[in-house]
Amino acid sequence: MSALSYQVGGGHYVKYPIQPNHFVAANNWDAFAQNIFKYVIRWRDKNGLLDLEKSLHYARQRIELDMEEYHPHRDRRKGISMVEFISVNQIPDDLHGVLLALERWVIAGKSTKFRTEFVSALEAYIAMIRREIYPEDSLFPQD
Repeated sequence: MSALSYQVGGGHYVKYPIQPNHFVAANNWDAFAQNIFKYVIRWRDKNGLLDLEKSLHYARQRIELDMEEYHPHRDRRKGISMVEFISVNQIPDDLHGVLLALERWVIAGKSTKFRTEFVSALEAYIAMIRREIYPEDSLFPQD
């Protein structure tokens, strides 16, 4: 089944013949523009005014991060490694593998190997969290 044919947590995106994520990917929009777009598109179907306020917040962040003067940790044009992000933000140990796998996939581009490694790492992480939240279900294998 195509990931574009269903939605986790509602139906406010899959109802569109051209889904917001498809539009964003086709036009190479940045993450801030993607979030602005997503919240503006879904506000009537999901969280109302809160979604519009979130879109404005992302717009303000996008403006600030585009400003030459705004570099709280370093020059953003040089990038920030995932290792530095994990360290500075004190990300819990259990997420390191997932985040590092994501970085390898993003850097590698269309690499089946790294895509598969990331998806496997994320699926394993979700299964682990699911077992922690729902220990009574851990007797049954997860698909």
